Amino acid sequence: MADKLKVGVFKLTSCSGCQMVLVHLEESLLEVLKHVDLKYFRMVSDDDLPNEPLDAALVEGAVTNEEEAAMLKKIRRMSRFLVAAGACAATGGVNAMKNINPEGEVENIVYSSPEYVRSGKAFGLNEYVKVDAYLYGCPIDRNELVNTLMSLVLHAPPYIPGLTVCMECKMKGNECVFITRKEPCLGPVTVGGCGALCPSNNAACEGCRGVLKGTNVSGLVTAWEKAGVSPELIRIKLRKYTVYPVTGR
Repeated sequence: MADKLKVGVFKLTSCSGCQMVLVHLEESLLEVLKHVDLKYFRMVSDDDLPNEPLDAALVEGAVTNEEEAAMLKKIRRMSRFLVAAGACAATGGVNAMKNINPEGEVENIVYSSPEYVRSGKAFGLNEYVKVDAYLYGCPIDRNELVNTLMSLVLHAPPYIPGLTVCMECKMKGNECVFITRKEPCLGPVTVGGCGALCPSNNAACEGCRGVLKGTNVSGLVTAWEKAGVSPELIRIKLRKYTVYPVTGR
C-alpha cells in the first residue's frame, strides 16, 4: 500500500463543531483512516505538534489574536496543502460579527474579566496565509469533508461548488420561503453544496457557506427592501456569518 496521507487537524477561535464532524464520521471514518494518518488532532490526542512535514492541514476557526496568526503561519509552512474548514476559517464566521464594534467592546460586555481575554477582530485564514481549499458551512458537511480528504489521497483537486443554495433548492422542487412568506433568504448568493439543507427544512438560508463570487448581493437586498423587510433585519442577516459586501449596510 502507498504511504498514507499525513494530515493535521488544528483549531483556532471556534466552537469545535467542524472537528466534531470528523469525529462523528462513524463508518466512513474507518474507511478514511485506511488512507489517512492523523499526525495531529488535539481533540483526540495530546500529542505535540508534529516535527515532520504534513501533506495536508485542516484548520478550523477564525484568527483573533497574534498568537493564532503566528500558529497559522507555522501550520502553513509545515503543510503542503491547507484547508480552511468551516465558516470561521473561511470568512471569520459568527466571530466576525464583533468586527463592526470598537475593539474590546464585545469582550467587556461578555466577560467579567476581559483583561485576561486575548482576542481582537476575527478574520478568515486567507487574511494571513494562502488557502488551498475551503470546506464551507457551520458546521462543515461530512460528505464534503470525506470527498476532500479522498481527493487529496488520490492527488486530485477537491471539488469546489460552483452553484448557489438557491439553485439546489429549485432542483429539489422546494417552495421558495422568500416568495411565499417574504422571509429574507440568502440562498441566491450563498455557496451551494449543502443540498439546500435549511430551505429543505422550511427555513431560510442564513448564508453560513459564504458568498458565491459573481452573485448580486445588492440586488437581493433591494428585493428584500421592496418586500418590506426592515433595515434592522437586513443588517442582522448580512452580518450573521460574514459582513456581506453591500455598501452602507
